[in-house]
Amino acid sequence: MDYMIYLLLGLLIIYVELTRKRTFLIDHIMIFHFFYFLVYVLTPIMLYFYGTDILNKDLQLGKFYFGKNPFTSIVVFLAYLFFLLGFSMRSAGERISHFSISLKISEKKLIHLIFFAYFILFLALIIFVQGEGGLIKTIQNSELYRSGVIFAKYGFLKRFFPLNTILLFYTYYKIFLEKESRYLQTYKLFFTLSLILFTLFVALNNSRGFILAHILGLYVITAIYYHNYFLKYMLTIGLLGILIIKYGDPLFYAIPAWVDHDFDLFLKEFNTRIENRNLEDHNIFANFAHPIISLETSLALVGEQLGFRYFVDFLQAIVALLPNKMFGIEDPQFVMVLNTEMNYGEKISIVLPGILALFAYSLHAVGVFIGMFFYGLLGRILLELFKTLYRQYNASIVFIYMISFTYGYFVFRGSPRNALFDSFILFVTIAVLLMLSRITSEKSKEKMITVDFPRIRKKVQ
Repeated sequence: MDYMIYLLLGLLIIYVELTRKRTFLIDHIMIFHFFYFLVYVLTPIMLYFYGTDILNKDLQLGKFYFGKNPFTSIVVFLAYLFFLLGFSMRSAGERISHFSISLKISEKKLIHLIFFAYFILFLALIIFVQGEGGLIKTIQNSELYRSGVIFAKYGFLKRFFPLNTILLFYTYYKIFLEKESRYLQTYKLFFTLSLILFTLFVALNNSRGFILAHILGLYVITAIYYHNYFLKYMLTIGLLGILIIKYGDPLFYAIPAWVDHDFDLFLKEFNTRIENRNLEDHNIFANFAHPIISLETSLALVGEQLGFRYFVDFLQAIVALLPNKMFGIEDPQFVMVLNTEMNYGEKISIVLPGILALFAYSLHAVGVFIGMFFYGLLGRILLELFKTLYRQYNASIVFIYMISFTYGYFVFRGSPRNALFDSFILFVTIAVLLMLSRITSEKSKEKMITVDFPRIRKKVQ
């Protein structure tokens, strides 16, 4: 019976996606639908088909809850309906369309700002790496940082690293889409620097999602700009994504062998880990199972063995932006740590809860419905904001994609702390650009309010 509800939900998602009106060829709602369908429709159906034996060992406790609660599939279905209800609130973002934004600095001054951004980025990288004992040692410990087993002394500096993603996408846009000619050589230099830094950050982040987000970003920005899916490139990226998902972890685990010793040992370690995965009969859907398993676990335990968290994780994420390790302040128990304990029982790696389990830990099923309603409402506000920005500045497509991916990827991760950490420098960059812009809001034909940062003045015509 459960898999029939999941199947009906999948058909509903496909119907909504195919029939809704859209401004962009690929937007944040499509990315949301992709991840929701993947982790809350397709994966549970595959688990009913293959059984829980395909799950990774980090779900060794949580897998026993799967299929035990007959209401989980109904909660997942209703959660999506509450999301649609929130998204249907058109009045939420209608005022945004009345705003007009104009950047007050020239292209030359913008390039100076980009130079300064690279300076900040390199400075943060150097201090971070030196604080961990050098580049080689930092790469060796990358998986330990990622899983939360150890913490970097200057870990807060990693919040500046996504600045390279902004610079990579923007310089790509200027060179290959807008085809900038006046400062072409300068932008080519910037783009080369960003590619080098991207390669380095791949080793430091030790994350398959990090690679996929960048590859997908270049494709999506191009597709939106030309309003073309480029099916050949889409299929290529799809195949590449499968390879990264399948072989990414063995690759990352083998990199320290290359750093410590030589390339031959790296190849040996890489092949050994692939063979071990094959012996374990690793199923690709095991990579996407933690959101549905975490939901089953949270619905079973919250209100019985665990108390309600009352959405405190969003406040904790903001507080966690402070460089607490430098001041000896202990981190609170984030939801991802709690979820790891409930599903794994060991703190060797992190088991992210996914969006529905995040809300379930907050207030059980009621928390899921409340959270998804407001998430849909946020989706509506973002849609109106994106339409307004892109209509005035095509280059805003870079920020539109990055926010859109964060919005959709949050379905898979469900960690406010990780989302805020990854988006911190993005919000700072947007804030700086807004301070360098003039924003006008036409409330009526008779009155015009002009906001000119850093001063605020009102003009009545």
